[in-house]
Amino acid sequence: MGAWINRIRNIKIVHSVVMLWVLSLLATTAIGVVGMNSILKLHQTTEEITSEIIPKLKDWEDVNGHMGNLRNTVTKIIDRDYDEAMIQTFEGLDQQITTILERNVAASQGNPEESELAQKTAQSYQKYVSYLPTLIEQRKQGQVADKQLTNVEMTEAGNELTQDILNIVDYQKQVADEKSAASKLLHTKSLRLFTIIFVASLLLISTISIFVLLMIRTSMKDFISRVELVAEGDVTVQFNGELGNEFGMMNRALNKTIGAIKTILQTIGLDSQKLTDQTIALTASSAAMNMSVSEVSTAIQEVSLGSVNQAEELASMTESFQAFGDRLDEITRSLETVDEVAKQADDKAQNSSGKLAELVTSVQGIAESFRETQTKVETLTGSLARVTEITRLISEISTQTNLLSLNASIEAARAGEAGRGFAVVAGEIRKLAEQTQYSSQGIDDLLQEIGREMDGVSATSAKTGEVLARQSEVVNTTMEAVQEIIHSIREMMPQIEEITTSVVAVNEDKNRVLLTVSSASAVAEQNSASAEEISASAIELNSSTGDIAQSIKELESLSFEMIREVEKFKLA
Repeated sequence: MGAWINRIRNIKIVHSVVMLWVLSLLATTAIGVVGMNSILKLHQTTEEITSEIIPKLKDWEDVNGHMGNLRNTVTKIIDRDYDEAMIQTFEGLDQQITTILERNVAASQGNPEESELAQKTAQSYQKYVSYLPTLIEQRKQGQVADKQLTNVEMTEAGNELTQDILNIVDYQKQVADEKSAASKLLHTKSLRLFTIIFVASLLLISTISIFVLLMIRTSMKDFISRVELVAEGDVTVQFNGELGNEFGMMNRALNKTIGAIKTILQTIGLDSQKLTDQTIALTASSAAMNMSVSEVSTAIQEVSLGSVNQAEELASMTESFQAFGDRLDEITRSLETVDEVAKQADDKAQNSSGKLAELVTSVQGIAESFRETQTKVETLTGSLARVTEITRLISEISTQTNLLSLNASIEAARAGEAGRGFAVVAGEIRKLAEQTQYSSQGIDDLLQEIGREMDGVSATSAKTGEVLARQSEVVNTTMEAVQEIIHSIREMMPQIEEITTSVVAVNEDKNRVLLTVSSASAVAEQNSASAEEISASAIELNSSTGDIAQSIKELESLSFEMIREVEKFKLA
């Protein structure tokens, strides 16, 4: 039973409609052929009765009537005085009877029985009129008619002729009755055949229609239940793509779309997690950079303070040279520390720049995936439009069938009593067309609802693309800030190296400083100016570090928002 239901569900809607249309056309054609054949046979029978039997019956009735007038005229010739007018009346009647007899004898040559009766009647008439020349001659001479001739021989010949005429009239009536019986039998057979064709067509069309309706109802029920699950965010739903009809085409397209959406959502989830990890690492790097900048600022302030004190106490430098040497060693160590920290900050800034570049690439990949999703949604929308065109074609076929049924009803009404059964068939066809049109309208409504759902999916994809665009802009802003940090650090490194070189040179030449106090004063002033420049750079670097921290917070917030959006979908 299950395999049979699957076979029914695999039937294409277009094929089912075409099958119903073909069956309806065949049934209508069969009924029309049977009706036309019956009408032609009935017309042929009626034509035979009208053109052959009825004229012959009229001829023989005319012969019978003319014979009555002829016998009356003969009686007048026998009983009355000779009158030439009566002879002329006799000759005129004889001419009419002879013409009719000759015509019917010639017309009956193809029918042996009718030909025999016609010839016998003609012979009886010739026998009857063969006595009249003798009778007319007797009366013309004024003689009394021979009683044997008039009362015996002519009476017997007249009775025989009358009987022959009645026999051939009875034969023509028998032929007419046989034609009428054949016509009735043809009517009964045609009516029985018409009923059989009508009932068989009605049962076959009704069975196919029920199967089609069951197939459409089952497929639509399963389709709607799965679409409702997808609308609730469950993208693990799989549509039945094994069907070979239009529903199978829609299901396969939806499976591809849902699979693409699932892949995109999984990619977004993984990339969001990576983005979160990169944000955390970047936060740690920013904190370390901030700490390093603070240390650099403190060391520079100490250098600036030492240089000012050195300028003020140059007069007593000789007395406190040893203390100056110790302090100079501390400055050297601090500058080495500053140089090492600056290099570390540069390395971390470079690493952060690389990670942000990977983040930009990931976000661009996500945006590309969403554009592919939108393309597939548009493709699905096109498939739904083609199915809508199919349902419109079904509706147009139903409308044409309805018009055909209306024309058939009009023709049946013209046919009168003979077209009553045909009118019933036309009414049933019209009902079937209306039911088909109603079903196609239901399918069209469901397809419109699916189209609206797909528009919602497209709008959601567009909204997600806008969020990704905003994330890409934030990441680009962060990249620019990091590049500015790297640029500032690279500008600071030569200055730090220059200070370190100067301090080492001072440490190596401290014995000569005693002899060149003036030179030491100039060096102190130079150191003070350099310290002020380094302090300003450190302040700027500290401000840039704050901007990086703010950008990282915004990036982390966007990452968490994207993860929450993805978690609304059921992926497994």
